[in-house]
Amino acid sequence: MARKALLILASASDESARRLAALWKSDGARLMLPRDLSRPGWRYQPGQVERSVAAADGELIPARQISGVLTRLGSIAEDELIEIAPDDREYVAREMNAFLLAWLSALRCPMLNRPGSISLSGPNWRPEQWAHAASQAGVPVVPSRRRVPCENNLSKVLHFVPPVTVTVVGKKCFGTQDKVLHDGARRIARHANVELLAVTFAGSGKDARFLSADLWPNISAPEVAGAVQEHLLGR
Repeated sequence: MARKALLILASASDESARRLAALWKSDGARLMLPRDLSRPGWRYQPGQVERSVAAADGELIPARQISGVLTRLGSIAEDELIEIAPDDREYVAREMNAFLLAWLSALRCPMLNRPGSISLSGPNWRPEQWAHAASQAGVPVVPSRRRVPCENNLSKVLHFVPPVTVTVVGKKCFGTQDKVLHDGARRIARHANVELLAVTFAGSGKDARFLSADLWPNISAPEVAGAVQEHLLGR
């Protein structure tokens, strides 16, 4: 039986992704870098994703062998494409983004996180949009203002209330035992239609207020990395 492959799409400078690839090697982890998009052997026809072939870590991997995908990129950056002529990098980066959006969206394996409309990993939201999403999900939000000089209510809140970060992986939460924060973080993740998310609150319990969200949380902690691996492998 063909060996399964767990793809980690990341920047060449992402050391956390390299460590995860080494840690998950026994489960077929393969690091896919932006430069791999210009390797020969790629094949994808819309409507037939099961017949597609990807290039990663020096190998050609049929889509049917991909067990899961962890995406740690929002887009392909021009400066990653060092093997492309400088004058062509902007155009090639745009084309690679368009291709990956189509291909990743079509794959049927577990994925953290699935592409948004313009991002390779979930919604490409600004802080104000995340705050609005939290409010829509029924989570109280810390009020903030933008002004010059930079002084806002947020700094005053954090002066008295320490921030608490909850990392959501599927249905599991890490970083605190606070069930109220777990529930709020899960609701925000569901509203954003993502399954991997770090949500930071001011305070805890029923007095907690949403501060920020991050689609690329630190997953180096063993329990978080283990949960990500289990989710991608469908365990």
